[in-house]
Amino acid sequence: MNTRIHPFSLGILLAVAGHGAPSAAQGTDESAFFSDFPKVLTASRLDQQPENTAAAVTVIDRETISASGARNIPELLRLVPGFQVAPVAGYLFSATYHGLADDYSRRMQVLVDGRSVYQRLIGGVSWELLPVDVRDVERIEVVRGPNSVAYGANAFLGVINIITRHPGVYPGAHLAVNAGSNGIADLWATYNATFSQGAFSLSAAQRRDDGISTLYDDSTHRHVRARLDYSASPSDTLEFEAAFTRAELQDGHEDAYLFLPNDPIGESVHAAIRWQHSHGNGTESVLHAFAIEETLDETRVGTPLSETFPLPTLAYPVDAGGRVTRYEVEFHQIVPATDTLRLVWGGTVRNDEVDTPLFFNGQHDLKEDLLRVFAHTEWEVAPDTVLNAGALVEENEFTGSEVDFRFGVNHKLTPGHTLRAAVSSATRTPLFFEEKGDLRVTLDGPGLPPFPLPMYVGNEDLAAEKILSTEIGYLFSNGNLNFDLRLFYDEFDDLIHSTSTGPSSPITWTGDNGSVTHRGAEAQVDWRPSSHARILATYSYVDAQADVDDFEDSTPRHTASLFGSYRFRGSWLLSGGYYYTSPFRWLGLSKDQPTMNWLDLRLSKTLRLGDTNAEIAVVGRNLLGDTTLYFAGEGTNELTNEIEPEVFATVSMSF
Repeated sequence: MNTRIHPFSLGILLAVAGHGAPSAAQGTDESAFFSDFPKVLTASRLDQQPENTAAAVTVIDRETISASGARNIPELLRLVPGFQVAPVAGYLFSATYHGLADDYSRRMQVLVDGRSVYQRLIGGVSWELLPVDVRDVERIEVVRGPNSVAYGANAFLGVINIITRHPGVYPGAHLAVNAGSNGIADLWATYNATFSQGAFSLSAAQRRDDGISTLYDDSTHRHVRARLDYSASPSDTLEFEAAFTRAELQDGHEDAYLFLPNDPIGESVHAAIRWQHSHGNGTESVLHAFAIEETLDETRVGTPLSETFPLPTLAYPVDAGGRVTRYEVEFHQIVPATDTLRLVWGGTVRNDEVDTPLFFNGQHDLKEDLLRVFAHTEWEVAPDTVLNAGALVEENEFTGSEVDFRFGVNHKLTPGHTLRAAVSSATRTPLFFEEKGDLRVTLDGPGLPPFPLPMYVGNEDLAAEKILSTEIGYLFSNGNLNFDLRLFYDEFDDLIHSTSTGPSSPITWTGDNGSVTHRGAEAQVDWRPSSHARILATYSYVDAQADVDDFEDSTPRHTASLFGSYRFRGSWLLSGGYYYTSPFRWLGLSKDQPTMNWLDLRLSKTLRLGDTNAEIAVVGRNLLGDTTLYFAGEGTNELTNEIEPEVFATVSMSF
């Protein structure tokens, strides 16, 4: 049993019909992003060569992003070994690593330029409210495996860091338009300029489509974003960023018998400031602060009673909207203690506020304060051996103090061949709704007076989820060929899952029987057989064992991808990706997602029109035919989210 739920609104009435079913990452010189062999910044908060990190990292670079033809960020994550991505609705994506997710990927930390956008109300990320278009993204770094030691609780299965394009690197005006089947109508425009002491950018974007044919889920997303980078002195840089997003959505389906389709409107405001100071001896200090506010305007209305199927329905319209906010200040410092030893240390203060009275029996302005301190060292103990060690202590109001650690050894066997061994721990703290939720609605039915029904009740005794991860890795690189193999064994404890004592009892959460083990292997290959061609391939195998069947069934045994591009003479580029996932079941659903076979193709040609660079492209998505990626349902009504093939054209210009 499952109801499609808006990522901000917990979809109030899924249980009535079937009630028994239970930049921190930028703390280094910007050149690290743009070198021929870019360093990775997300694994430890230090800029590191991939062969020196204590964790496996996948980088989706600008070249791949452009060649993929993707219209949104979650779809790009299919290029990462072990990832599952599916639209719960046309605008609502769930993206997870090794399963263990439902409508929301509660166990993945997501950052934008090092700032956390993970939501503490019900978990996951409001992808449709992020003020970032795929064309704004320079690269995406994905840490595959726990990384709480660097980014705190909720960096549980991994970290996705979306690194946006620097305004000073791509000066000028840029414009792009997508138009095609399924109502696709996208627009992106940006203007970047440099001046003697810095650079600035102003961008605006729209993304629109008709969603999934079986659902009422058309959506239009618009955002504006401004950024200013200012060099106040040779040693000091200031960065300012502000953004606003508005998402006009549709939610529901015409055959629902519990509540009518509705038209929620979501809005978000992002603001950030970052100061970086170079001490002149290699030491750098970074202080950043940011605020995020997301709001939702949504009213749920019950369906009219049917004479043939007279189930209770809502007694009155319900306000399912509200507001969530985050305020965070963080300081960290990178210190080159010796020629062979580097240290990063710092701390974070954060406040999360939730004002969604429906989910908490009328309570307003719930708050959580968090304090975090962390440190990580990279020590080259020998010319061919690097040790990584780190620890993090986090104090939160739900579970108290949590401590996570990581220790890794990287050894270069010969030039281009590196072995890595690491052990790490991570934590996921309960969400507001898991800890304090109290969702009740009033129902009305034939011959019955209106009566209140408790649907969800939080559990204030929940412990934090834990993972202990052990991995061995092998990395090979010879310039044209890069290969990364990861063998892993992950032990999870106290995983939180829903439970109910009977058909008339509310759903609550427990960590009992929440033990899971994952063991397996995954690999990624990046091969450039010539200057005109590139091939990216990934494969992941996971053997999941769990005390709770839902956890075991939520992890697919096999996932794979094959992406390639070839540039022909005459500035033509052909690129395409094939993505495969073996059957598995998203948490809370009653049916497996069948085998996914998904094919995208893109053909583009670059042009020179006077002083203007232009590109035209045609993109085909899901060309193998209708693909079922997620089952959504309301009570006993099962809906199949069949994604139909799409074709659209793209025109882009740079002035």
